[in-house]
Amino acid sequence: MKARMLIVAVLLVIIAALLLYRNIEYSETVYPINMQVIEPDESGMKFGISVDPDLLNFGKVPEGSSSEKAITIRNPEDAPVKIRMYPSGDISEYISFEKNDFVINKNQEEKVYIRAEGKTAGNFTGSLVITAGTVGSGWLEWMVPLL
Repeated sequence: MKARMLIVAVLLVIIAALLLYRNIEYSETVYPINMQVIEPDESGMKFGISVDPDLLNFGKVPEGSSSEKAITIRNPEDAPVKIRMYPSGDISEYISFEKNDFVINKNQEEKVYIRAEGKTAGNFTGSLVITAGTVGSGWLEWMVPLL
C-alpha cells in the first residue's frame, strides 16, 4: 500500500512539473557593449559620451576610473516577468550591475545601473544579454520569482 502511494505521489509530481515546464516562456535580447579605456595624460581626463539607444557605449574611460549608465526595462505585459542580465565577451570582467536578477511586476518598469570599470587600457567589446521569463497561465504567476 505504501509503495502504491509513493508511486502515485511521484507521478503527480512529474505531471505537475511537466505542466509547469510547458507554461514557462523565455525571451532573450542582446545589446552590444563597448568601452575604450585610455591611459591618463597631462592634458587632463578624457571621456566620451554616447547617446545611441541601440548600443551600450561607455565611451572613453580613463584607466583606474569607471563609467556608469542607466537603462530602463519596461514590462508591458499583464503578468510579472523575471529578468536576468549578464555581460558576455571580453568586456564582461569589467561590467557590474546594481542588480541583475529581479522581477518586474505587470505594467511596471525598473531602472538598472550598469558600471564599467576602466581597469586596463584597451578596447573592450561584448554584449549585454537580458533574459525575460514568465509563465503562460495566470494561476502560475506566483512561480515567476522562482524562474
